[in-house]
Amino acid sequence: MGCAPSCTPSIGVSNNVNNKKEEIFSEFAPPPPIPLSIGSGVRKMLNKDKSIIFIFGGPGSQKGIIIEELRRRYDFVTISTDDIIFNYLPTKVANTVEKPSEIINMLKNDAGVLSLDWIFSMISAKLSTSYLQRFIIDVIPEISSIMRSDCFLNSNNFRALENFERRNPVMFALELNVFDDEILEQTTTTNKNKKEPELSKELNNFMQGMDDIDKGRLQKRLEAYHRCSSPFIRYFAQTKRIIRLTLNGKTKNAASTVTDILRDFGFTYQRQTHRILLFAMKEHLFNDIDLEYYRLRKIRLGDIVKDKSVDVIEQIHSLQQFLERTAASDENFAISLDSIRRPEEKVNKRIMFYDRVSAYLDQFIQNRSTLRAPTHRERVQVHVISSPGDQILLFMDPFHEKVLRAIGAAYNTLQNDCRATPSPAPSVHPEES
Repeated sequence: MGCAPSCTPSIGVSNNVNNKKEEIFSEFAPPPPIPLSIGSGVRKMLNKDKSIIFIFGGPGSQKGIIIEELRRRYDFVTISTDDIIFNYLPTKVANTVEKPSEIINMLKNDAGVLSLDWIFSMISAKLSTSYLQRFIIDVIPEISSIMRSDCFLNSNNFRALENFERRNPVMFALELNVFDDEILEQTTTTNKNKKEPELSKELNNFMQGMDDIDKGRLQKRLEAYHRCSSPFIRYFAQTKRIIRLTLNGKTKNAASTVTDILRDFGFTYQRQTHRILLFAMKEHLFNDIDLEYYRLRKIRLGDIVKDKSVDVIEQIHSLQQFLERTAASDENFAISLDSIRRPEEKVNKRIMFYDRVSAYLDQFIQNRSTLRAPTHRERVQVHVISSPGDQILLFMDPFHEKVLRAIGAAYNTLQNDCRATPSPAPSVHPEES
């Protein structure tokens, strides 16, 4: 009888293990800092009555997400050129046009009807009549036909901005800088990933042609944005009043970086927010939830706590340390308790608040995305526990009650346990305004 040959893991298996480790690390590691520069002329809290910021960002710059975050966090109001034109230009031309399509056609045929002085006068009027104090000016239009008008290509931008600032001093301009090559490459990669491998050669060639058309349109849009925005950016550059963020297609912390900058400038949150921790015993229970809409990042307890022999207190302690270390500003979490250790005895420690309800997640999660509607929305049966600090714990049915109470008690214990002191988090913590 011979001995069976010893087996060593194949290179392919080893690579798969390493790739899995890298995938887990990249998923849970905090995002890297964004390269940024703050001009020496940037004005901090210039006017106690009004705070005005100009924002510049082309396709792929996450401008819309950042504007929404500033609106939600600091109660900024956005004033955009597109809104000014579509809401007030019909009055300027004696209501000869009404529909957006009619306005666009009019601008194509008579570009001279629009002037930069008129746009800034309307922005000034909105500033002077608003009872609010914080404003983001999005002066570069989204509509290509407006962007190509003489108003933006041939106007004296410096003079118009100087006249505007006599009444409305601007703190700084926020420039979201993304390299065009990265945007074009990202678009091409996304289109390739959408293709079906079963397509015939003829259909693949057709799809490639459509990709080239999309890429060409995007290239023209990028060029138009740069032509339109460059004079405005040069105006703020001459007084060194630009905060520039250099982004790429994979940047996830652009919005939180901007909110951190404003916090350092003395801005305070306008409302208290809570982080939602949505727990489930099985990961598949999250399948019917639009995680992106509710800003829920999905994680597994087993990926965070490797030692399954530790008790619930230690598991929750490790989980909380992970959240404090990696959570983005106001990020919520969907947590799969695949490795939670069930308590051996009944938990008698007091829980701050406990309830069981059937409700939509919208009832608990206030910081939902407003950029789109959810793909689906359904009622869920959840147990609700409020924990010390700024977190609300939700437990999706079916859920083991002993585990539920043990987790709630663990959060109460950690509040007064020196082991639970969190490491400094990269996110912004709400303050009372």
